Amino acid sequence: KIDCEKCSSLACFTHQRPWHEGKTCKEFNERPDAEQKQQLAASEKAINQTSARCPKCSQPITKVTGCGSVTCAYS
Repeated sequence: KIDCEKCSSLACFTHQRPWHEGKTCKEFNERPDAEQKQQLAASEKAINQTSARCPKCSQPITKVTGCGSVTCAYS
């Protein structure tokens, strides 16, 4: 469980997504496929609404502060 110091949002380091409140990582892995698909779709929608895509690797990126210069760590 990761707690962001700036915005206080919670994330799961193991699953690389928002924290699965009320469930351990093991319980989260064992949930029904329909629930997984629904949560994945909601996460992808939120990412697409709040981020742009890196022109080199297509990973989602979000500018928080600073200038508009971006260096891709994946290429």
